Amino acid sequence: MKKILFVLTLIIPALITSQNKFTNGGGDGLWSNAANWSSGSVPNGAAAQVGLEFGTASGAQTITLDMNATIGQIKTTSGGANDVTYTIQDNGNGNKLTISAGYGQFIQNNKVNSDIEFKCNVDLTAPDNAGEIIRNAQPGWIYFRPGYTVNILKSIVQLSGDASNKLLNLKFEGTTTMANTLEFSPSKNANIYLADGGDFSNFNPKMKVGKATGNAAGAVGNNVVLYVYSEVSVPELLLARTNNIEIGAKGSLTVTGATTFQNSASGRVTINANDTNRGSFKATATTETDVRITYKVPIDQDEWTLISAPVNDKFMDIDDNLSTGSGSQAGKVAIGEFQPKTNNGEFRYKDVNVDNFMTMGRGYAMHAPNANTTIDFVGNLKLDDIERTIDKGTGTLGRWQLVGNPFPSYLNLNDNADAGITKNFISHNGDGGGNEVLDDLYNSIYAWNGSAYEIFDHNNASAHNYIPPGAAFFVYVADGVTDGVSKIKFTENMQVVNKGASFDASKVNDDNTSPFFKIELEDLDKNEMDHTNLYFHRNTTAGVDPGYDSGKYFRGSDSKVYTRLVEDDKGVNLHNQALSSYDLNDVIVPLGIKSNSSSLKLKVKDNNLDHLYNVYLEDRQKNTIVEFDRDIEIDLDKDSDGIGRFYLHFTSGMIPELPTDGDDFRIYKVSNNEIRLMGDPEKVYKAKVFDFSGRLIEVVEFKHRVNIDKLDNQSIKILTIEDKDKKLTKKFQLN
Repeated sequence: MKKILFVLTLIIPALITSQNKFTNGGGDGLWSNAANWSSGSVPNGAAAQVGLEFGTASGAQTITLDMNATIGQIKTTSGGANDVTYTIQDNGNGNKLTISAGYGQFIQNNKVNSDIEFKCNVDLTAPDNAGEIIRNAQPGWIYFRPGYTVNILKSIVQLSGDASNKLLNLKFEGTTTMANTLEFSPSKNANIYLADGGDFSNFNPKMKVGKATGNAAGAVGNNVVLYVYSEVSVPELLLARTNNIEIGAKGSLTVTGATTFQNSASGRVTINANDTNRGSFKATATTETDVRITYKVPIDQDEWTLISAPVNDKFMDIDDNLSTGSGSQAGKVAIGEFQPKTNNGEFRYKDVNVDNFMTMGRGYAMHAPNANTTIDFVGNLKLDDIERTIDKGTGTLGRWQLVGNPFPSYLNLNDNADAGITKNFISHNGDGGGNEVLDDLYNSIYAWNGSAYEIFDHNNASAHNYIPPGAAFFVYVADGVTDGVSKIKFTENMQVVNKGASFDASKVNDDNTSPFFKIELEDLDKNEMDHTNLYFHRNTTAGVDPGYDSGKYFRGSDSKVYTRLVEDDKGVNLHNQALSSYDLNDVIVPLGIKSNSSSLKLKVKDNNLDHLYNVYLEDRQKNTIVEFDRDIEIDLDKDSDGIGRFYLHFTSGMIPELPTDGDDFRIYKVSNNEIRLMGDPEKVYKAKVFDFSGRLIEVVEFKHRVNIDKLDNQSIKILTIEDKDKKLTKKFQLN
């Protein structure tokens, strides 16, 4: 049988129909009103081409989306007035506009200096072979506003403007979603903004910034900038030609897979920071060695700022922005390196125009002559862990090291950020970590907060559980480390993004769920303050708890307040001390004050203890105990520097002083059937308690103080106290 080949030719009619212009002829601005459309019918379907051209005046024009609608394209026409903002506004019922790009472009702006803003939910879906998706033929903006969702359901191969002077300005301000299997590729003449406050948690496309094809060396750039002002994570990043990414101070960009920078030495990621926030970039999975970074770090005019280089290899534009020395420091620029082995700890300053002064992982002090100064750190992303060799001296400051975050991302500081031993700085470099170099009573960092040095350790449960990019800080290393051999380590595993506050930012209130009691010492003569803090956790003890008990810093106020360990005192003055939460029922904490001032005041700086617990300050020199719920003026001997006079009593009972007759021996009420006796700290006493009829109730021998319980509160009691010198008789009543 002869075979006959049948060829079936399928002719598909063109999708494009005539443009249906919104004229607002019906006067109510409603999408659903056919009288508002030039064709006399409401556009709804993938073949619908919507034109925006109504009114003769510039200004704001609004279409109310009072129905769910599907169209092929929306565009401003070249006719009518220029300088118009067209708004597609939801009527409050959550209606959605679906644009299918049946015309090759979702959205097209053809009107001079005009904008299109969507205040409604939008779905953007298109054929897989669609070309240019969003295009500006005239200067203007396209906005997806806050409070609404735009779902990008197909790969966006191109987002572009018509020419370099007709940029596409596209701003996503609300919730934006896009799957990680799709491609987001702004191609030419475009500024794309992922705005602060937007939700990009489900915006995870393969990000390709600039047109990658025909990308020979020396090719003309595509003139694309991607502005990242919120938290964004993508599986891949390609930065082509001379295009750029700019990350705002509140923004972050995480690349979980491949990162590629193509063919140009100028296309880069620029990261911004300010006094309260620092942008961040993280790409730990990349093997690309030429990830070009510019990190802009702010420098304060009024004070020295502690800075670390967050890029590798090159540091540019530094000397011209910093103060210069005079006198003995002539020819120097205000970049100081702390050297603990020189003259018991001093700063060495950089010579003008001398390169290779800064190294990654080391901290530096910088000073700027002018306000609003930023330092541009220009270099490449470091792709592996950073180690900083320890310079250990022998003097008082010989074990202090000035180090800094070497990555353009935040680092986990403590267990509150991430409890993994290799995933936070204190645990990894402290007791029990993989790199034990910090002293057990200094498992912490010491950072400048804009007004004073502040200590951060495992006790912190606040915005400062993270080390900001470009931030430097002091640490105190263990006595057993080896000079020039032991290292402080920063691992890639510590990196995180978008953690808000820098050390200079105003600290949020401590939201630690554990009880704490914070004390301030005010030096009224010098108008200075110092602090010490007590924390009460379930897992800490009265002895050494590395990462929770932190020694005082060597700089700061001349007058200092501190505590000592309750058990196994190592002679270290503590800024932070952590005790068991059970100790709140009854513990006595040694409190020290160092000052040569004649006018001091102790204050409760902050306190979240339950009302069932009370705190008392004991002065053994004056032989008094007072409840510490108000300011207490302190009189010290000249140049006081010691422990043994003041003690803090934490108790679940009350210790008011009972009215008694005679002498300076004190009796305090602990509860309705318990008293505390307190005398000279160096004397041994024998006490007898009688009821008023003369019946002996209790006999005790003690040194300095003792508690006597199981007393009834119904009558007056008689107390006799004997020491080697004399015998006293006192009367008291518990009720």
